[in-house]
Amino acid sequence: MLNHLLPILSKIVQEISQNGYAIIDDFIGADLVKSLAQHAQSLKQIGAMKKATTGLKRDQHQEFRGDFIHWIEAADASPEEQSYLALMDELKD
Repeated sequence: MLNHLLPILSKIVQEISQNGYAIIDDFIGADLVKSLAQHAQSLKQIGAMKKATTGLKRDQHQEFRGDFIHWIEAADASPEEQSYLALMDELKD
């Protein structure tokens, strides 16, 4: 783990113990957020984003959700997705 995450991890642990969850402002940098948002828009434009559903495959309900999803596969990740996955790996390590 990189030392720059230690203060963040301490805050995460403290908030989870107090609230049951943690909110860390600006954990993902603004540049990465912007590039991920642009990438998501391009995925939607080419039809790679799928309408989100609830329920099992045989009984899906689209009427409850209005969002779209795209699973990130590490082997096929874009540069933006790779940066996000690297940040998540740092957090879990």
